[in-house]
Amino acid sequence: MPWACRTVELSRSHLVILSRRVTFPGRRMLVAVHLVDEAPMPLFGSVVSCTYAADGMHRIDLDLQPLPPGDTVQTWAKSRTR
Repeated sequence: MPWACRTVELSRSHLVILSRRVTFPGRRMLVAVHLVDEAPMPLFGSVVSCTYAADGMHRIDLDLQPLPPGDTVQTWAKSRTR
């Protein structure tokens, strides 16, 4: 189920987001990162931790992994355009 969240940190191997939803370590997530005037970039990762940050927000740490093979991910990313 898709939901909006805010990126806090991004590196080649790690992504940290702030979200109102809670998730659990080990869960795999597909994230569409929206860049300015670009199609969304799909990223895939495994949740390392999810901790309460403040004001109803949770900090979710993801270790990035290679995208799953196939056209399904690219089709999903294109459907996320604004």
